[in-house]
Amino acid sequence: MTLLASLKESLEDAGLNPSTSAYQTYALNFWNRAKDDLSSRNRWTWLRTKSSTFDTVASQRNYSLASDVLYPIAFYHKDDDFRVRVVTPEHTYEIDPGDDTTGRGDAVAIAGLDSSGNWEIEFSNIPDTAGDTYFYSYQARIANKTSSNYNTSLDSEFPLHIQQTLGHYVTSRLMVLFGGHDVDSEKEMEMYEKRIAMAMKNQANLKGNQRTRMIRRNSKMSPAPTPVVNWPISS
Repeated sequence: MTLLASLKESLEDAGLNPSTSAYQTYALNFWNRAKDDLSSRNRWTWLRTKSSTFDTVASQRNYSLASDVLYPIAFYHKDDDFRVRVVTPEHTYEIDPGDDTTGRGDAVAIAGLDSSGNWEIEFSNIPDTAGDTYFYSYQARIANKTSSNYNTSLDSEFPLHIQQTLGHYVTSRLMVLFGGHDVDSEKEMEMYEKRIAMAMKNQANLKGNQRTRMIRRNSKMSPAPTPVVNWPISS
């Protein structure tokens, strides 16, 4: 489905002329809001995973990440080939309460947003060498769409059930703005929330084809579930 087709579908459901450009603009604004809201609800497997790098500056603890980072995932020291521990900001200063220990940056903490609204990290120890390259992976924010994206398919960024979920949000907001249909609008928003909950449940169940057997009561084994080997069945 293209973006414009999605917007027109929501406009029709709201009882509005889907060919009116002004209505399309309102629908697009609501669609962008819905996209941001839904993306932030979970660590969705359909969100694109990207990577980037940055180089250290001697005696500099804090570094900003790329502007499209939605969720940082993992950090690595590219030159020495090791994974950097991700800790809490409190732990950073437990390691270095004097805020002056320098060395190789072996741990990072998510320090919040910088002045530009990008995610920022802080190191422990404070890097003492300039030019060390760090690699990080992250789930990327989906950029806002404009009218230039109307004929672009949504299929490469959103699975079909998520496209349909976004449509309920857009329809609900259009009904409030132009129709005053409070009851119908509330129903559309309820469906939006139900579909998000369903999508979260379905994603939580994506654990592959390995089944597990729970430990019997009074067992001396580890309390963790153990894998069940799926032997082939002979005919």
